[in-house]
Amino acid sequence: MKKTKLKNDFNYDFELLGISSLIKPYKLAWHLNKELNIRLVRMDDHQVYNKQNEPCFYVNYLHETLLTTIRLFRNKPNEPASSKWMLVPEQTHCDYIIMFKSDDKGLGNKLQKTLKDIVSVDWVAFLPLPALKAKDNFIF
Repeated sequence: MKKTKLKNDFNYDFELLGISSLIKPYKLAWHLNKELNIRLVRMDDHQVYNKQNEPCFYVNYLHETLLTTIRLFRNKPNEPASSKWMLVPEQTHCDYIIMFKSDDKGLGNKLQKTLKDIVSVDWVAFLPLPALKAKDNFIF
């Protein structure tokens, strides 16, 4: 029997920042809210299916306006039993992932600078989308 493969050509119109920090998710969201004058709000956990087709749930915060969307995810799942299934497995050193899209081209640099100024944040860097296999985890 002949097999047909479905090719998805999604437009990845967002950017990702990886963050290394031991701070709790709500505290990081609070710092970002305070420093950027935004309102990151806790949403339902982001659900992604792993290779065994089991659901994994990740902390999800959202700030959305007409021109800007900022999401904060925890890279490790909520359940300790599935802790090996990272949201972005290529970036195991990242504790958090920020996904953002905006008409403001300087937003990424502003986010990176703000995060670097937070005392409990150890490391912040842009994650290259073309090199990530897990970029489909960020399609809603």
